Amino acid sequence: LLIHQENQHNKEQSAYLKSPNVFGKKYDLIILTPIVSSGFSIELDYDFHIGIFSGVLSPTEIIQTLGRSRKSKSIILGFDAKRKQTPLSASEQLAGITAAEGRLKLSGGVLVHEPNAFDLVAVAAIEEREKSCQQFAHTTLLILMQKGYPVEAFTEPDKITEIKGTAKLVKMEHTLNVINSDDISDVEYTKLQHANKILESEYFSIEKHECKSQLALDNEPLEEDVLFWDGGRIKPALERFEIVTAQTNDISMLDEYESETMTA
Repeated sequence: LLIHQENQHNKEQSAYLKSPNVFGKKYDLIILTPIVSSGFSIELDYDFHIGIFSGVLSPTEIIQTLGRSRKSKSIILGFDAKRKQTPLSASEQLAGITAAEGRLKLSGGVLVHEPNAFDLVAVAAIEEREKSCQQFAHTTLLILMQKGYPVEAFTEPDKITEIKGTAKLVKMEHTLNVINSDDISDVEYTKLQHANKILESEYFSIEKHECKSQLALDNEPLEEDVLFWDGGRIKPALERFEIVTAQTNDISMLDEYESETMTA
């Protein structure tokens, strides 16, 4: 059973999230992403528990997620080598907060801001979290050791070795699901974007719509199109390419549009 943000409202996933100790008995393997609340509790005995994390969670959030498995005596942890995002500085944090709230003022032809007391407290807290996320792997292990958990280097059991290489198969299945999903209109796309609950099949339709739109495809996307689009990661590169190759008038029109819509 695979449970993540996109499919959490599907029938089987929803049933498990409501009663993990009842419906969990039906499955040999459960893959659960950190979408569960602090009150979520797994009381069943499993052969092994694995936690795989990238640098999008703080160490304390990782430990709280691991704590959902109440009876686990041993947990295998896997981390990215380092966090992909670079932490923002205090000045960048302040600039982002004031810009988002429209508190920038024009002074001598330059946009400036005067941070209030709340800004300074918020920035200090955010910056501290950013730093902890940057070194999240080491910090997580140190906190676990501080709490009394024995931490040791990992020796792969045979079962883990056997399932290596499945990532490509999973990505291919996802690609095919996007290609074979239903086409939706711009209106339907907007409605789904603002819906409180969306089925996994509808997420695939959203991805397909975004892929076709961002790559300017008139026909159905092919496998190589979806892989190239890569979940929207190619979009910033395409936008930069368009700006570099655009004419002066095009750039001026883009600046005016982004200024009016407050986008960057």
